[in-house]
Amino acid sequence: MSLVDTYNNVKEALKDDGISWLKTLQTCHLTVKSNRIENAQAWTALTAFNPTQGWIQTLDKTHVFENNQVFKNLIDTDNVLNAECINPQGHSLHLRATGQQLIATTFFPVSKEAENKNTQYLSAKYTQILDQQGTPSNQQIMYKVYWHPDNTSQPAYSRFIRIEDIKNVRKGAK
Repeated sequence: MSLVDTYNNVKEALKDDGISWLKTLQTCHLTVKSNRIENAQAWTALTAFNPTQGWIQTLDKTHVFENNQVFKNLIDTDNVLNAECINPQGHSLHLRATGQQLIATTFFPVSKEAENKNTQYLSAKYTQILDQQGTPSNQQIMYKVYWHPDNTSQPAYSRFIRIEDIKNVRKGAK
């Protein structure tokens, strides 16, 4: 039995004792690519990525967008400080400010056919209610967190997955 199977079996057994906060753990493969870009290239990088959903933090506000609507209205309006988004292929892009540059990190989930060429991770999904200027919204944001199997003491990466309405989650819709 693998470490993941053992963990998930213990997790299920603990549910009988009222412990239900443990996340389901799975193995997966992921390719991660990072590079530095100038702040002036942020909107170009975001546009080329073709995001469908995510958030962009500019100097004055954090903008949440779905279906490219808000994103298209924001292009070139302000400096990007941070951003996290996903495209139609399920790839995630994270931008992080570091002085006069941004670190652009792209996460590519790997198909079963390409698994042996990429790094294996342990992963679990986490959600958090979106907070709009101090007021919880009716949406939650989902991330997938990854750990190296040989170092599970701290996550290696977290990757933006999606934003979803809480009412749809409670009804069982995905």
